[in-house]
Amino acid sequence: MPVRKLRRRANDPLPFSERKMKKSNPVISYALDACKIADDLKKICSNSRFSKADHSSAVDLHMSGDSETSEKQTAFGSDEKNVTESDTRMTTNLVSVDGGKLVYSSKCYTRGQLVTLETVNDDPKPVFIQSISMKEVCFRSAKEKKKMLVPIEELQNGNYVLRPSQN
Repeated sequence: MPVRKLRRRANDPLPFSERKMKKSNPVISYALDACKIADDLKKICSNSRFSKADHSSAVDLHMSGDSETSEKQTAFGSDEKNVTESDTRMTTNLVSVDGGKLVYSSKCYTRGQLVTLETVNDDPKPVFIQSISMKEVCFRSAKEKKKMLVPIEELQNGNYVLRPSQN
């Protein structure tokens, strides 16, 4: 009796919705009381470059308004009256990570996207965004295949500047 060989069938590819996607890091949010936030604002304002008048207005804005915009403006020092000569040298950008996407100066960047990374010392370089986490962003150079880890704080401080690619 001859031996039958079984035919081998190719694996059926899974639909796109069932493929395993890489999950982003969880977002941690803390709930603080208003009095603790006011105390922290007092400490920050007393140690920072704000004057006494700006310090009291920042605490008053926080205590009076429940809106997030007034809190963000006073916490990040984005009010126009708080800008001094030392602030003009150091630019602060609002950087956040939302669901694996990097939001930088009101533009959304995703993994694998080609962007231009400018540093204080070097010329602008075309780079790919390789990974985005809550603490740092990993870039891969488009030409040299080198990897670069940039902390989120460096993007906020303005030491690194992201721009959409011109392609």
